[in-house]
Amino acid sequence: MAADYYTSPSSEGEVGKRSAPGGGAVEGGAGTPPSTSLREATSPSEEGEESKGRRVKRTAFAKNLAKRLRKQPTDAEKRLWYFLHKKQLDGLRFKRQEPIGKFVADFVCPPLKLVVEVDGGQHGVAVGKDAARTAWLEAQGYIVIRFWNNEVMNNIEGVLATIREEVAALKAMRTAPPSTSLRSATSPSEEGEG
Repeated sequence: MAADYYTSPSSEGEVGKRSAPGGGAVEGGAGTPPSTSLREATSPSEEGEESKGRRVKRTAFAKNLAKRLRKQPTDAEKRLWYFLHKKQLDGLRFKRQEPIGKFVADFVCPPLKLVVEVDGGQHGVAVGKDAARTAWLEAQGYIVIRFWNNEVMNNIEGVLATIREEVAALKAMRTAPPSTSLRSATSPSEEGEG
């Protein structure tokens, strides 16, 4: 599942359109955003800081950037936050402008390690950086969903439906029994009879 990228309705109106790393649509759709819109937050002195253990260490620069971004959300971020805050989406807790390592994610659901990004037009230019961020986040165990600003503003129902679908898939993966413990269809007493 780490290689799947989801977006909300594309310009053609298709909910859940997948895009390849770097923003290209898998099936040729041009309306999908690049692979991640995490804002990079590094200073030269923090360049070598990486995750230690299971928890990703946040850089001081990323923490300060996150504080500034919380004070100046875009209109699309305000609109989506209206539906995500106070556990309104299926009782899940989301955080906004959350530092993860040297990046700042728009919205994060920590228990599911789900990142929801809202992108403006500037993210259509930095495709290489976005692909590298996605790869780094996936290496940390996160799933990234991206939406364009106009999708959030014009089709919030489709955006929320896409997020719910991904949440359901992540919950199902967590509750599914391990596939390595296959049980025989016959009981031990039946095996001896024959």
